[in-house]
Amino acid sequence: MAHVPSNIILFLFLLVSFHVNVIAEEDEANIIKPGSSLYAGKQPSSWASPSGNFEFGFYRQGEGYAAGIWLVGRPENTIVWTAKRDDPPVSSNATLVFTTRGVLLLRTEDGVENVIANQSGVDSASLLDTRNLVLYENRSVVWESFDIPTDTILGGQNLRNDSVLISSVSSSNHATGHYYLLLKSDIGLVANLNISSAAAYQYWVFPNGFSYSLNLSESGVLALYSSLNFGQENVLANGSTTRNKTMIIYRATLDHDGVFRLYSHQLESNTMSNKWQNLDDECEIPGRCGLNSYCSTSRGNDTECYCYPGFIFIDENAKSLGCSQNFTVDGCEARRDVVIHHNSTTLDNVSWAGNLYSVKRNLEKEDCKKACEDDCSCGGALYSPNHCSMHRVQSYEKLLDSKSSGFAEQFTLRSFTFNELDEATQGFQDELGRGSFGAVYKGTLPGDGKSIAVKRLGMVKEGERDQFRTEMTAIGRNNHRNLRARIALDVAKGILYLHEECEVSIIHCNIKPCNILLDDSLTAKISDFGLAKLLRPNQRSSTSGAAWYSAPEWQNSAVLSVKVDVYSFGVILLEIICCRSNIEVEGRSADEILLSTFVYNCFVGGELNKLVEGEEE
Repeated sequence: MAHVPSNIILFLFLLVSFHVNVIAEEDEANIIKPGSSLYAGKQPSSWASPSGNFEFGFYRQGEGYAAGIWLVGRPENTIVWTAKRDDPPVSSNATLVFTTRGVLLLRTEDGVENVIANQSGVDSASLLDTRNLVLYENRSVVWESFDIPTDTILGGQNLRNDSVLISSVSSSNHATGHYYLLLKSDIGLVANLNISSAAAYQYWVFPNGFSYSLNLSESGVLALYSSLNFGQENVLANGSTTRNKTMIIYRATLDHDGVFRLYSHQLESNTMSNKWQNLDDECEIPGRCGLNSYCSTSRGNDTECYCYPGFIFIDENAKSLGCSQNFTVDGCEARRDVVIHHNSTTLDNVSWAGNLYSVKRNLEKEDCKKACEDDCSCGGALYSPNHCSMHRVQSYEKLLDSKSSGFAEQFTLRSFTFNELDEATQGFQDELGRGSFGAVYKGTLPGDGKSIAVKRLGMVKEGERDQFRTEMTAIGRNNHRNLRARIALDVAKGILYLHEECEVSIIHCNIKPCNILLDDSLTAKISDFGLAKLLRPNQRSSTSGAAWYSAPEWQNSAVLSVKVDVYSFGVILLEIICCRSNIEVEGRSADEILLSTFVYNCFVGGELNKLVEGEEE
């Protein structure tokens, strides 16, 4: 008995060694050597697998190119993996480089190098017929694309515990999309909206208790394996066929619409078929139709999105973007006094999730309808017997086609000659400060009079010129609007977590700029919970936070609710939009000192343009 384990270990060792060597020898003719390159705008633009069924390289995305792996098809290829998927598309002058040090990287036209894989000791690479891009060290695999899937697993691939598939934005844009599929050891497979891990956003769960692997076999069997029952198989789908299996390739993809599907590709006939999907009713998926719209399923299980009455699609070709109002909102008082300005439409057999702010009980249908009509915040009411839930409707405003909203003029980057910058800075006279590579000077662009900051490179050592160019490229890619919006969204997500995703709702009670911290990646974090309260019925405030950011009920020791934090967050948003502090005395008139009061007066007077006067961003 004592010798049995040794034999088993020896057998496994020989089996693993044999497997590694076979892979290396089988693809010797397709080995990618260090120093090889691919080009977005010319040949070679891809490396092929031994069979030629799969390729890795550049493919078209939008107005540029992205790097990834695809199944070769006619007339269209099928993207199964994307490298650096959230980076913007690159130009035709970009290159994929497998450096002499064994680093696989994507080099943009500007010389910025985005590393895809960097393992020490790498001496070769290959795209296998298993659709796996691998890096070798002495014939042993040290890195593989199978370990970092995007939205797809292929035949022969496993999705391990805590691994995730994230959908793409669309069938033609493979950046991170709106849904993810996570394998949790204690639950199984969980499909969620890609904004939160809260159970409220889960729309599909395949329970299997203590699962450790999701596997798609070469023959098309999609199954979960349990860690408690000695690898017991729990089959989700079986797409296998009696046809020649060597001519069929299977893939399981979390599609951009949030549905997890199993596909088969028949190479001989160049056809694709959907063998299975996790949901028959796609209307069960949150966000399926976007804001201000609803989803309907026909008898044939086809789904369609429709706008609420009084709304139109933002984009008829992208209905998931939702709908916007096709009417003018006259304001609360006008709505009450002039009934003709609005009407009510009944939609039968419709459920409505989200934006619920009030529930009224023991009302008849007509009373529920009237309660919504009388409430300025109510966009619609969901009625069931003796239950009237009132919801807000999200609003969109279409930007005017004016110069101030034209991206082409304001955001297209351009190069300047030294003489142009010398003229703009009047000979580099007004120094603002000094950085790591030189001094920064204030200048004014001729023509439009915009103020600019110009960094002039000083005496540099070898290699610092390239570092300077990298820094300039990174700065050029930053978009201040996006940074502000991202910070605001981070704070909003933090508040949502405190209010709705904790076991007991927490009211922070002191949301203000100095309590919002940014980490190294500029991700906003809410800090200082010294005044935080657990939400309990009829709880009243006993301590004051920052007065200028506090809701009236907080200052007046009234009953608390989560609206306290929402009010404070609203003040911060006003500061971000108006580019000023909530309270400013110097250079301000009496009605401009407090920002919230100033904004209200501008709103009442129809002069909201005053809030952003003089702002060039």
